[in-house]
Amino acid sequence: MANCSVAFDLTSRGYEGWWFPAIGLLAAGFAGTIYCLFRSLFKNIVPTAAKNSMRRAIFFSLILALLALILTYSEYSKLRKVYERGAYQEVSGEIEHFADSGPGLQPGTVRFSVGKITFSYSRYRITPGFRGTRDSVSPLHDGLMVRIRYIGTAIVRLEVCGS
Repeated sequence: MANCSVAFDLTSRGYEGWWFPAIGLLAAGFAGTIYCLFRSLFKNIVPTAAKNSMRRAIFFSLILALLALILTYSEYSKLRKVYERGAYQEVSGEIEHFADSGPGLQPGTVRFSVGKITFSYSRYRITPGFRGTRDSVSPLHDGLMVRIRYIGTAIVRLEVCGS
């Protein structure tokens, strides 16, 4: 296939799941702010049990953020290492059976085939790889010529081919 342009490449996009652990850090920051207010402004009004519950909220928010970071980044890191080693599969051809809504598909799910390989992903799952939908201005549609590199179910490189 000639005249292909890269629409997505895992190595150039980097770690895109950073926002998920950031939510936990925001929650911890919010709880920390409330805790500081309790300790300083409302020192004699707020009971010790309420202050302790805020400490627990801060602690659990930080733990959840750390777990989210470890899980999402490790999945990205493993996939990137496998891709950089060249241990991927590649398929080229025309997109067929493209569906991003309809019976049997949950909202945000995209399904299509290239040759005998069927791809399916959801924009609501925090996984590395291409997850473009019509709402996110994805170039995919029936009849489009593409070249896809994939590892398992993750699309690690998407090239749109043709003029």
